[in-house]
Amino acid sequence: MNRTIEGHTPDEYLCKLRTQTPDTFTLDPIQQITELNN
Repeated sequence: MNRTIEGHTPDEYLCKLRTQTPDTFTLDPIQQITELNN
């Protein structure tokens, strides 16, 4: 099943949003940690 958002794939839609509103997509350093949560 092919799902689209406004005629774009989800990845294309997110790329479009990121270029329009880059402040919305800031990286959180806590989410970048690759260790296991114990």
